[in-house]
Amino acid sequence: MSEAAITKKVKTLLDGYILNGEPLYYNKISDKFTSGMADVQGTFHGISWYIELKDIGKKARKLQEWHLRNARRAGAEVLSTDSYDEVVTFMERIRLNHEHIVKARYL
Repeated sequence: MSEAAITKKVKTLLDGYILNGEPLYYNKISDKFTSGMADVQGTFHGISWYIELKDIGKKARKLQEWHLRNARRAGAEVLSTDSYDEVVTFMERIRLNHEHIVKARYL
């Protein structure tokens, strides 16, 4: 699947979370003027995340890796992928991680 096709499916996925009342904010931040920045970033259940989407078989460029590494160091969840299914798993992991943190906080 191409990066453009994955991006479209990811937008539909994220919009679906919002329509279902999930606490999600996101925006697409990568364009020709913001080279190296992740394609999509946001906050889901209070957890910041960055996703770099790639064409199948492609890897993040060095500048993209640098941005993702620094976001991870600051505590954000980070994913670089050429797979829509990995994005779904990533977002669900954030949701489950949040639920675990909230339950532990109030036990």
